[in-house]
Amino acid sequence: MSAILATNQFRHAVAHGVAEGGSVPRAVAIAFGTGTMPPSVADEELEAELIRKPLLSAVAEGVVLRVKGTLLGTEAGSATITEVGIFAEGGILMGRRVFAPKQLEPVTRIDFDLDFQF
Repeated sequence: MSAILATNQFRHAVAHGVAEGGSVPRAVAIAFGTGTMPPSVADEELEAELIRKPLLSAVAEGVVLRVKGTLLGTEAGSATITEVGIFAEGGILMGRRVFAPKQLEPVTRIDFDLDFQF
């Protein structure tokens, strides 16, 4: 799977953290929605966010940041999920991905492994 395109919003936060000797915002949340517009570096939020929850993990592997999150069918309800986004501290959208519609049954779960390459 290809890496997620980092948003300008996140790139700006990283650049300022490096330039000012501050911290880079930590990846903390995964969000799911029903948007269908292709992702863009100009995105600052999901197109149609339904639920946001903490990430299961965020691990650096060389120049790749791999984040993991899960959505349960009971959390999705009757919604057809078509987009996912990763958020850093402060509500900064790191990137989003749009995919084929997923309708979850209450007893199902979908796991997401998403990569950011630096």
